[in-house]
Amino acid sequence: MSLTLDEIKDNYERYRQYYSDRDTRMEQVRLVRQGRMRDVFPDLFPDGPFENPIVANMVDISARDLSEVIAPLPAFNCNSPSMVSDKERKKADKREEIVNGIIDFSDLQTQMFPASDRYVTYGFVPAQIEVDLEANMPRIRFLDSYGCWRLCRCFRRGGGGCLCRSYSWRG
Repeated sequence: MSLTLDEIKDNYERYRQYYSDRDTRMEQVRLVRQGRMRDVFPDLFPDGPFENPIVANMVDISARDLSEVIAPLPAFNCNSPSMVSDKERKKADKREEIVNGIIDFSDLQTQMFPASDRYVTYGFVPAQIEVDLEANMPRIRFLDSYGCWRLCRCFRRGGGGCLCRSYSWRG
């Protein structure tokens, strides 16, 4: 099922309109995190010695602290308590090596710090899995949440499996 250019444009406009409220909130959060709280709430702060963004700095520091707490990756273990034979244990060890290889190849630990910050800030983190044909491995990348829209229709009527599309814009 391929879409024409007009259908892609129509989908883009429909998603832009559907997610417009969320995009506005994301823009406001981004401005506050950048210390531009006066742009979001112009009448909230008086002019004078306390003109600097003290509150915005506290919001940014709190978000960074929380994201540093949730950023470390967990240990991945493919063992099962129901394994009884050495053959099953060897298979589980092989699966564990594969998983850890993909994690190392994708450099997920380094990506987790900005991804967790985006999760704390925007409430979700889009990820992209792409095939690296030179290395014959999948590569996982976390994308910027700001301005990313998602449509996922799984198990539609009439079968067809799962259809996922992502449209993103940069402000």
